[in-house]
Amino acid sequence: MYLKKIYIGFQRWGFRLDGISRRTKMLWEIFFALTLFLGSVLVRIYWYQHHFTEVYGTMEYCEMAVKKGGNEVPRILHGISYLYTEILTWLFAFLGNKLSAGIILQVILQSAGILFVFLGVRNLLGRMEAVVSLALLSFLPVMIVSVFTLTPENLYFFLFAGMWFLISCYKKWNDSAEKSIVGKYSRLLLSGVGIGYMIYLDIAGVLLLITLLSILSESRGSVKEKISSTVFLLIVSFACVGLLLWFWSFYNKTSLIQTIGCFIELYFPLSVWNYEIAAPDITTAGNILVFSGVLWYLFGVFVKRKNKSGFVVISLLLLLLSVFLGIPYIDYQILGTLYWSVLAAAGAAVVLEMGRLMMPAEEWKIPTEPEKLEEMKKERLSGINMEDRDIEEPEKKKIVLIENPLPLPKKHVKKTMDYRFEPEPELMKFDIEIKENDDFDLQ
Repeated sequence: MYLKKIYIGFQRWGFRLDGISRRTKMLWEIFFALTLFLGSVLVRIYWYQHHFTEVYGTMEYCEMAVKKGGNEVPRILHGISYLYTEILTWLFAFLGNKLSAGIILQVILQSAGILFVFLGVRNLLGRMEAVVSLALLSFLPVMIVSVFTLTPENLYFFLFAGMWFLISCYKKWNDSAEKSIVGKYSRLLLSGVGIGYMIYLDIAGVLLLITLLSILSESRGSVKEKISSTVFLLIVSFACVGLLLWFWSFYNKTSLIQTIGCFIELYFPLSVWNYEIAAPDITTAGNILVFSGVLWYLFGVFVKRKNKSGFVVISLLLLLLSVFLGIPYIDYQILGTLYWSVLAAAGAAVVLEMGRLMMPAEEWKIPTEPEKLEEMKKERLSGINMEDRDIEEPEKKKIVLIENPLPLPKKHVKKTMDYRFEPEPELMKFDIEIKENDDFDLQ
């Protein structure tokens, strides 16, 4: 009985949300997004002013970036580490060797990455999921602590989120209308080049490839078109990785085979196999909050009612089982938190549709025809309970009207125009008789 009341309550609230206009939803979305984004920036500034004493973690990248006598930055095969060191070198040369400059860079990179994640989730899943993921990434303690860690993680998070947003735009474009073959393969070419560059920077870029392949599998078109698009994307992506590795071997004057071997050994060392699964947050409360949303999402997937884009689950499994093999150069905590947060945001949307997910409609004797569903929606909006639907309405009394006592307007009588004096017919002659040969000359 209590379960049924909970079910009815969630159904009623769900229909009320459906009744909100699209413009109102968009205004609320803009309000929450701007508030959360501004709050995330202010929290990081407050933490820097009141709680910051020293940077966390390793100082390796900071020491390599410090300019000493014009020494060159060490050439690191790990792409994102080399790129991050070069950026720090330029930043310290311009602003001085100050840790605050690196922290400001981290704040900018992470804030921009969070904004890209919000836009990408909005295109791939929806408004509500985007707002919830924005809130989690903005205020989870693990994200705030990572700002004060001078590692390439935030730079890669920014590039990863930006590329993820572009891939979500590809999905939106693909669903809008049929486009030309040239435009389709041009976008696949650019996407493949971007994904290949991200894989070269770090092996976690494979997650972007999984995401786009999932979008292609769900896109419009025949099976032949999907296969050709998938093959073209794979060829472009791995060709880009190979070209970048060849350029690196040419730049360092080493053989391509040796460079490829070092690249593989970098992520999958033969001597050490270390499985490391990053939790969503560093605090117990944050982990419980995120795991609760993930459980709701998995519940929606299993009942096959709330399975929005299975790429999220596939990417998460790949993130947990493949990326964490070996001892990588950077920590994947932020990327792990990204996927955990997206899953939790999808679970928050499942909670709002809990009534539809709890049990089949037949068990609750809910009609599935569109007309009856629309009738139920109107009744819930007016506050009518489902249990009162079977109560017969009392018979209405016939209303007897009395005769109108007021005088009615007189009936219109059509009148004919006439003269008061009627002359005799002899007097009604007005013609003047003239002679036949009269030419009207005056004499």
